[in-house]
Amino acid sequence: PDAMTKGSGKTLNRPPSVSHNVRRLLLLSWVSLLSSYVVAEIILAETMVEHSSSRLITALGEKGYHDTAVSVLDKLVQNKAVSNAFHRKIPLLRAIERVASVRKSSDWVQRIRAFEEAREELECLLEEQQEHSLLADAAFQLGMVFLDTGRLYQNSVSAKYRDLSKAHEFFILANEVFVGPRTGQTALNAVENEIQDVDKLIRAYRNQRLMTPGDRRALTQLEQSRETLRGRQMQIQLLAAETFSEMAECFKQHSEEWVQSLEQALQRYLAVYEAIPNRSAGLW
Repeated sequence: PDAMTKGSGKTLNRPPSVSHNVRRLLLLSWVSLLSSYVVAEIILAETMVEHSSSRLITALGEKGYHDTAVSVLDKLVQNKAVSNAFHRKIPLLRAIERVASVRKSSDWVQRIRAFEEAREELECLLEEQQEHSLLADAAFQLGMVFLDTGRLYQNSVSAKYRDLSKAHEFFILANEVFVGPRTGQTALNAVENEIQDVDKLIRAYRNQRLMTPGDRRALTQLEQSRETLRGRQMQIQLLAAETFSEMAECFKQHSEEWVQSLEQALQRYLAVYEAIPNRSAGLW
């Protein structure tokens, strides 16, 4: 119709030359324009440089160009268009790419050097940062670097590099970073703190008398984040058990140390099995 009748009885006339199809086209154009503004706003919130750099680093990693990804991150350190929040993540991203760059390498020396460089980056990050999400990721990655270093010493086919005492040392360090005890931050504590942060936000939303559609979407995202964090929490506990299991291989079978390591692994697996009654924990 070319006219709409309002509650007051007055009539609002549309120009007769504007057809239904034209109005529909204009409406779709307006929605498309609005959507593009929303996407642009999300991108601008992290700056265009960060958005494009993140996509580039991800693409390089997927193609296996991890050294190039490290070079891109090195250049971003000096880029003034990058926010402080992104700057804080650069050592973590760089450490991840360094480890990934030697994942399939057969060069033992190259791998151990990359692990050492990643370890230095992550240890500095843990000393400097207080943000729970960043601490959780950094502690987890540091634990994995220690675990991989222990495996490298343990499983080396060359007698020159095989060193079970070194492997044992790094397995101990991995366990301390995963679950403690240690003076610094552990991966488990950091994830538990992050879960508490998310729980507080979830309670705040649920205590609201009225919730907008935006609030409901935010609440759903928070609940999904909490489930992801709980999965990471279980993963860390399982990795601590696995570390003790692998540590047992550093000792002579049936020795006291061998038995103690396996008992520690058994206790930790059992604790996860009893505390987290889901299929994933049960399979482990």
